[in-house]
Amino acid sequence: MDLEKILFVDDDELMAEFITLTLQSIGGFEVMYCSSGLCATDKVTEFMPDLILLDVMMPGMDGIETFNELQKQPSSKYVPVIFLTGKNTATNIKRYSDMGALGVIGKPFNPEALCATIFSLWGNQ
Repeated sequence: MDLEKILFVDDDELMAEFITLTLQSIGGFEVMYCSSGLCATDKVTEFMPDLILLDVMMPGMDGIETFNELQKQPSSKYVPVIFLTGKNTATNIKRYSDMGALGVIGKPFNPEALCATIFSLWGNQ
């Protein structure tokens, strides 16, 4: 399956605007942006992404809770998830991997390398 559509979830709207443009212009992805976990769980069935790029630290429903909710929905249960986090310790990376995440991208990251990292993780599944 080709990687074409990404559901991107992050509460930092300024950062999200930049990342969305990067994903679209460099990666050529169709991107749906959600500023909260609740938005993501509402929109995932409508958008049918190939991949979910999910921030861990968000107010309200954090990335872990969002991941768990997405796993309960038939339309997103098998959609690969890559977590974005500033807390990319070995312990957290192992925890996210054990949960079933495709990978972890640590913040801050090089925007120019973002799409290459996503393609690399996608290719490893």
